[in-house]
Amino acid sequence: MGCRRGRDHGSYGPSPLEEVLRAREERSALRQALVGDLRRLSPYEAAVVQGGLNVPGWPKSLKGGMGRLMGAISNALEGLRWRELASLEDPLGPFLLAAVEADPLEVKGRCLKLEEELPWGRLLDLDVFDLWDPTKPIKRQALGFQERRCLMCPRPAKECAQGSRHHLGALRRRALVLWEFPQHFLQVFLPELEGQEGAKGAPRKA
Repeated sequence: MGCRRGRDHGSYGPSPLEEVLRAREERSALRQALVGDLRRLSPYEAAVVQGGLNVPGWPKSLKGGMGRLMGAISNALEGLRWRELASLEDPLGPFLLAAVEADPLEVKGRCLKLEEELPWGRLLDLDVFDLWDPTKPIKRQALGFQERRCLMCPRPAKECAQGSRHHLGALRRRALVLWEFPQHFLQVFLPELEGQEGAKGAPRKA
């Protein structure tokens, strides 16, 4: 019998998940480096906004994503003194950092209000950091907001994600609908939007 040659694993690039995890680490390192510079050079700016999109599945970038993200942050910070620190596109999608001359809790409240008001605000991810504690974003609960809801049901999003309660294809389809993608571009494997069966970890029929 002939034998098959072993796969040369060294010739393959990183998986999408590995790229996303690396991008997350690089964003955190960039934020902390820029915040370190702010502490030394600017006595006025007190809050840092980190903006991105929360899109299920791959790719994480959506058409027009950076433009919408910049517009959303400008909207949230209207009337405040702020400046852009960095903007880029990576495997996690569009990313923007801004420094704001305002109380971090006020800035967080403005961001939460915008996330609730925009039709696609469920995909908007605006984290706010105190300049003197750049490792921990201000929680929604600090302003009396509940945890972020799942795209598919009223449960907290983290609870559904940890339990793999919904099919990834259905979650992505819901996200693209919120983004107002043309209907003929939307493709998803069953179960459909409200379907639970087939999702990893979902309850099975008796």
